[in-house]
Amino acid sequence: MTTNDERLGASITRNSSIFFFGTVLDKIFSFIAIVLITRYLGEEEFGIFNYALVYISFFAVLIDFGTESILIREISRNPKDDATLVGNNVLMKLFLTASAIIFSFVITKFADFRYEKEILIYIMLINLIFSPKLPTLKNSFEAGFKVRIRIGFPVLMNILGSVVLLIAVIIIIHLKGSIRLITLGYVLSGVPGLVLLFWKSRKIIRPKFSIDFNIWRYFLKESFPLAFYGILLSLSNRMDVLMLSWMKGDAEVGYYSAAFRLILPLSFIPVALVVSLLPVMSKLYHEKDEALSRIYQFSLKIMFCLSLPIAVLIYTASEQIINIIYTSRYYPSTAGLKILIISQIFLFLNVIMNHFIISIGKQLKGLYVVGGMVIINFILNVFLIPKYGLVGASLATVITEFSALILWINFTKGFLRDFPLLSFLKIIALNVIGIVFIRLTVEEYFFFSIIGFLIIQFLLILAFKIFSREEISEFKVSLR
Repeated sequence: MTTNDERLGASITRNSSIFFFGTVLDKIFSFIAIVLITRYLGEEEFGIFNYALVYISFFAVLIDFGTESILIREISRNPKDDATLVGNNVLMKLFLTASAIIFSFVITKFADFRYEKEILIYIMLINLIFSPKLPTLKNSFEAGFKVRIRIGFPVLMNILGSVVLLIAVIIIIHLKGSIRLITLGYVLSGVPGLVLLFWKSRKIIRPKFSIDFNIWRYFLKESFPLAFYGILLSLSNRMDVLMLSWMKGDAEVGYYSAAFRLILPLSFIPVALVVSLLPVMSKLYHEKDEALSRIYQFSLKIMFCLSLPIAVLIYTASEQIINIIYTSRYYPSTAGLKILIISQIFLFLNVIMNHFIISIGKQLKGLYVVGGMVIINFILNVFLIPKYGLVGASLATVITEFSALILWINFTKGFLRDFPLLSFLKIIALNVIGIVFIRLTVEEYFFFSIIGFLIIQFLLILAFKIFSREEISEFKVSLR
């Protein structure tokens, strides 16, 4: 017979696997759709499209306000009140959505936007209601699935949204539709998934739509630190696009966004690891287990071992990648891609460090880091964008991520006393060997060069003994 713990472990493993592979599929379909949009619109119109998308995403933080995590926590603690909690969360989200739309509409109306950009922003406002990518109403309907550890259906609905978007983009491009039609297809692609998610969620938790302002106040009070964190993080991640548009124009935004869109899906790699790692590190910290420090350092080593080859590969083959995916029309994006990919080395490590801080109950330090990132990024963009354009914005991103890494290291130095510096130096050395190979072959044998590089990296990792058997064994045991 299987115990409750074994069944729970199996559910968590299945849930994590579904989340991982489902999100990979979602990102593949979404990425193809964005590439088609980028190639079809051209640098200037894509710059306007991406500006409108980023601009509206700022207001999405006001909709969720960090309440998703609080809702899941409260349903887990008070399952008898789940219908009331979900119902009030939905009603509160509707109020916050309406407020965010009105707020963004008023700001847009009084801003000095060109007519076409203003129209696209108004269309993009629909995204605040239906988007499967932003923290919209869907989060309320997903809560029941997450509490019951049944993430499959919400993930499937995300995939559906990306598939609908891809189909809509293909049809609109075939009909030679305008940028407005492309934008409308983008914002409405989430409608089928949201409707089906609402219908299915009622079979798990049937919401009671009766307003209880005490619950509203509790949600807002408990979620305020998370909301503040989300606002700062959104500012840090998105201000470059807005400042590029103001200082250099929409074409520069188009080139920069094309490069940024290529590295954006990579952030899923460290996130996929911490989905399983966060509860493990929390448990080890609670039990004062000495393995915590070793697991933390091992995770950093994994991320460095993954991020550095990816950065080397994309940096060296950046011109070919841009030409193949976007055509030579987007050649100026190459410089941005070369710089932005370096930021991923630091970002991979930062994601692990951020979640480690959360696991040991020091999440307030995350506010210091993100606040510092906002200030550093803003100052760098002010000085670098006017002179260097998209290259300046890319440099600002790299320096900001590196600065965050320094802060995270300072906050977690107590757990890095036996830091495996030699292993990190070995990883750098084997990537230098890989650089030589790829530089000699990438011009004439692009795909062979990539495959050969990856094989060489794998063999060198084994030859250099980057990971010991003891480390791997302890890591496997901790994840059970």
